[in-house]
Amino acid sequence: MINTLADNPGRQLKLRNKLLLFCLVTLSFGYLLIMNAWIVDDAYITFRTIYNSMNGFGLVWNPGERVQAYTHPLWLLLVSLVYFFTREFYFTGIFLSIACVLFTVNLIMFKLTRTNLKPLLGLALLSLSKAFIDYSTSGLENPLTYILLAIFLILYFNQRHDLRQLFYLSLITSLALLTRMDNFLLFALPLIYVFYQTRKYNLNTRAGYILAGFSPFILWEMFSLFYYGFPFPNTAYAKLNTGVETVTLIKLGFKYLEHSWRLDPVTLVVIASGIFLPLARKNLKPCMLSLGLALYLIYIVLIGGDSMSGRFLAAPFLASVILLIKIPFNSHRLHLIVIISILFYVFFSPFNPWKSHPDYGKNIMPIYNIHTIDDTRGGYYQMTGLLRKSPGSHFGIKSGENLRSSGARVFVYPLVGFLGFYAGPGVYIIDVLALADPLLARLPCVSHGWRIGHFTRKLPEGYFETIQAGGNRIQNANLKCYYAKLMNITRGRLFSLARLLDIVKMNLGFYNHLIAFDFYKSRISTYQERMLIRAALLLLSAPGRDEYADLINQGNHAAFGDNWKTACEFWEKGKALKPEGVEAGANLGVYYERKEESFKALQAYQQVADKLGLPWTEYHQQITEVINSSKKRDHAGDKNLPSATHFRRNLATANTHDHYTQLVAQGNQAARLNNFAQAKQLWHAAYKLRPDRPEARANLGVYYEKAGDLKPALKHYKHAAQRLGSPWDQYYKHVQSRITGEIK
Repeated sequence: MINTLADNPGRQLKLRNKLLLFCLVTLSFGYLLIMNAWIVDDAYITFRTIYNSMNGFGLVWNPGERVQAYTHPLWLLLVSLVYFFTREFYFTGIFLSIACVLFTVNLIMFKLTRTNLKPLLGLALLSLSKAFIDYSTSGLENPLTYILLAIFLILYFNQRHDLRQLFYLSLITSLALLTRMDNFLLFALPLIYVFYQTRKYNLNTRAGYILAGFSPFILWEMFSLFYYGFPFPNTAYAKLNTGVETVTLIKLGFKYLEHSWRLDPVTLVVIASGIFLPLARKNLKPCMLSLGLALYLIYIVLIGGDSMSGRFLAAPFLASVILLIKIPFNSHRLHLIVIISILFYVFFSPFNPWKSHPDYGKNIMPIYNIHTIDDTRGGYYQMTGLLRKSPGSHFGIKSGENLRSSGARVFVYPLVGFLGFYAGPGVYIIDVLALADPLLARLPCVSHGWRIGHFTRKLPEGYFETIQAGGNRIQNANLKCYYAKLMNITRGRLFSLARLLDIVKMNLGFYNHLIAFDFYKSRISTYQERMLIRAALLLLSAPGRDEYADLINQGNHAAFGDNWKTACEFWEKGKALKPEGVEAGANLGVYYERKEESFKALQAYQQVADKLGLPWTEYHQQITEVINSSKKRDHAGDKNLPSATHFRRNLATANTHDHYTQLVAQGNQAARLNNFAQAKQLWHAAYKLRPDRPEARANLGVYYEKAGDLKPALKHYKHAAQRLGSPWDQYYKHVQSRITGEIK
């Protein structure tokens, strides 16, 4: 007789409990995700590509130019399928992401183990991770990575090792690579382990199953190489081909982890546990995943992390949670400790996702800080948060709409997601961060004014005119030749034999010698400043604008391009237009503090501190302390108090009776404030005072080389090299070879 649910009360109760648990997990996680839902600017880079493809322009960022400006082909395909029916991106991106995450957490709940206690504790950890929750709804590819990682690890831990498992794991790894290529580090070692465990099968047979599993990725690479001309996304060339020293990136990578520790300690604690606990138990299967997590962390440090705090830690955190669920711990005391720790974190941590609210991010600093990492959701939530009164009100949207109505054909801008999408395909966007620009992505970033993940490029002379008027108007002869080859790849006929040959040569580095890397690493040129100012004026003159928001926006981006004087002008105009607006005052406070003009910074911070509180009250207090210290050092009755610049310079040299050292220090300070003429005078005065000392001579060598005056640079470098050695002897040889080359 066949048993039914009615005949088996125990089975019926078990099914009912599972249904209740499913509803509990779905509703609680759904509520949490909606409370934290937002969209980041970068997501609209993908959305613009989808929009262009749906309207017949191809999978491109700028129509007519084949560039892969996205890193996640599979996520792009999934969003495209949903967009085909919804014809809307903001809510599509958010609710598709929520659906993916809910599917992932229910997989973990019901497919990972036969018991429900440990998965519940694991889901509690997931709900407390700021990194995991923040990037569950940002519009980026993280939710799809979560699904693939969960399915991979469920198969890895729950199935016996055979050829079918090897194929499935290879297929999922292939799809993960199509979601984001650096995911491979999380999947590689477990896949190698399964390949080894199936050694009873013939080597060729196993290799064939792996090759079959990787066929989606192989086919995509063949398409990418043929269509775009390159095997990797343009963003990879933009972020890995920067010319930044490895030591600098490693320091920033550790800062990335340190920032995550301050905002989101749960994430790093769980990842560390996922790395070390399996190693202590000496079980090879979970250890392979632990080693993969360690490799991934090393990779994050080596590339300098990212400006988005926690973004690269979300996937390894999920893998660590699954790993901890699978490790057999039978101690009830340990479970109790975990539960108490979770409750403690919920009540006392200000950043845990359960405490998110519609006012989240109001006190986030509005300016882009060089070399800093930020709480990106906090910076965007007030403009793109789902629970805001007007979600999707980012200033880039208004700027893009204004740009579209202005009739402009070409536009130079950083942070091009919202602006590029709402400007429409009729406007060609030159992205100075190079995420969507094929030429700039292959130039090194400038030595000043870049931020991790946002590497500003120097615009070649004539490049804007090339895009605007057509042809090839780049002034540098070698770069002009390089760009001609690149144009043939990205704009030429797909099946042209010359184009296919250029693809091969370009990817093998045959044309790299045409780029003067040292020149493009120097500061942005006045040519580029003119382009950025022209862009700012274009937006400000467009009809129907929010003029105050545009002024703040343009000031921010001028500061981002290290053009602080122009930024100050925009913010001053914004303050005059809307005296009660705190954004202009906050940014002006940062500007004046950076210039060490304490009195002006104090005035700017005063109003902001009263309205916004932290962190502006702290800045206000710090400046007050600087001024009070300056007053104590000044003569009684002197109404002309020294500026903070002189005060801090005096502090730097207070214990130094060597006038030469003071002159060198003051010259360095002038150079940091971009006053190179004054710096040159101070260093020359120091050099005449002590001709035998090398410090001033070394600085003068740098100054003259930057100015293109090589003979005096050679003279000063020679003196510095004789006394200081490396790196000045290398600079001496470099300048000497340049002079010799020019004579030839």
